[in-house]
Amino acid sequence: MDTTMAAPLVVKTLKNAYEAYPEIKGCIIHSDRGSQYTSELYRKAVIEYKIMQSMNSAGGRCHDNARCESM
Repeated sequence: MDTTMAAPLVVKTLKNAYEAYPEIKGCIIHSDRGSQYTSELYRKAVIEYKIMQSMNSAGGRCHDNARCESM
């Protein structure tokens, strides 16, 4: 947890998930188009952990993410 949702926080989350579940390779992670998820830092982490990134491609259609975000 942190006071802001910046790229280093979501990268740390990926690292924690990978360390806890190394079989996460090949999984698809869904996110919105927030700057933390489109940052170079985050994209490098996704590649490093061999995770596929999926996000709302329509831009601004919050309902595309509603089911994932309600979990």
